[in-house]
This record gives sequence, C-alpha cells and structure tokens, in this order.
Amino acid sequence: MSNWEFETTGPILFDLSVASGRIEIDTTTSDQVHIWADDPERITIDHTGLTVTVRQPRHTRGRVRVKATIPVGSDVDVAVGSADVSIGSGCSDIDVKGGSGDVRVGDARRVRIAAASGDMRIGSVAEDLTVSGASGDIMVDDAGRDLAVSAASGDVRIGHIGGSASVSTASGDVRIRRFDGTAVEVRSLSGDLEIGLPGGIRVEADIKSLVGKISLPQPAAAGDEPRRTVRLKARTTSGDIRIERI
Repeated sequence: MSNWEFETTGPILFDLSVASGRIEIDTTTSDQVHIWADDPERITIDHTGLTVTVRQPRHTRGRVRVKATIPVGSDVDVAVGSADVSIGSGCSDIDVKGGSGDVRVGDARRVRIAAASGDMRIGSVAEDLTVSGASGDIMVDDAGRDLAVSAASGDVRIGHIGGSASVSTASGDVRIRRFDGTAVEVRSLSGDLEIGLPGGIRVEADIKSLVGKISLPQPAAAGDEPRRTVRLKARTTSGDIRIERI
C-alpha cells in the first residue's frame, strides 16, 4: 500500500471519484492530509491550495481501496460507481453520490447522499440533511434541522428531527422516534408509519391509510395550553399509522 502526505493550513475540500472499491475517510486535529491506496497505479492525486483531488482514471479497471485522514472541519465530495463509503465524524459539508454500495457517515454539519442501492447509516447532522436511494435501509441518529429522505424500497429509521421533514418510501416502514420540528410529511405505498411527538403541542393532522389501522394518542387534557403547533401529514396505501406521545 502506497501513501501520500500533504501539509495544509486548515480544513480542505477532499474531492474523490473512483469507479469501484472501498473508501474510508477519517478526520484529524492536525493540519495534515494522509492518503493510502492499495494500488497507486489506479489512482491520481493532486494537491492545489486547499483542495485535494483523488481520481481513478477511466482507462483503469478493478477495485481500489483508498484510506484518508483529513483535517477536522473539511468538506468531502465523493462520487463512486460501486463502492462502500465510510466517512468518520468531524467533517463540515459531505456530498456522496454512488451507484451501489453501503454508505456510513458520522457527525457532520450538512450531508447530502444519493445512491442507487445500499444501506445508509448517518450520525448527527447539525444542519440540513438530504438522502435519496433506490433500495436499502436508511438510518439517521439525529437531524438537527431540515430533513428530506426518499427511497424506493427499504425501511427508514430516524432517531430525532429538529426541523421540518419530508420522508417517502415506496416499499418500507418509516419510524421517527421523536419529531421536534414544526412540519412533517411522511408517505409510504406499502409500509407502516410511526411518529413520536412530544407533549405540550397542538397537532394539525392530515392522516390517511386506505387499508391499514390508524392509532392516535389521547388528546391533551382540558385546560392544557399547547406551546406550539405542529403540522403532520401521513399517507400510506397498505400499512398502519401510529402516532405516539413521548
């Protein structure tokens, strides 16, 4: 395995594009970039200012494995054809585009992921989060602000949402453990929907299931003063809908 090392003056843009293989990116508190590759003949690396570019030339074939450590606060832009991607915590803006393969992302400021197939696991995102996939499960620990998720098939599991949210899947269950934002829309053609809402709010609900059961919490006791209003829209063709107070 060959390696490269660059000195920087702070966070960088790490721009990587490979056809297939495995990508592992982590962060460091130092102002250094380290890159390791199992086959240096299959990639090219360029360092210009605060941008480091990694490419797999079109004339090369075969899987490549690339590991990198970059300064905390760096932006990451990854494009792969068929590869597993793992990005550790500490990055700022992350953009991943992939054909097939699993994607794992730790804590970051903003995240955008678009992949055709593969599971996605995302940690805590402080600001906006956008995820789209054709097949595979999507799991998010915490979305601090707005969230948009779309999937053709696969379950969606979200721990917490702090902003507005739009979640849709053609075939799969959707589970939002706690929603603390102001507007949420959830859709599934064939799947169960579960949403957890905090107490002390007024819910403007628009909920429909053609053939499934709908379970709603008991209304607030008379005299309780709701703190804020939450708009909730939930739709499923063949699945149950469950709204919980947590």
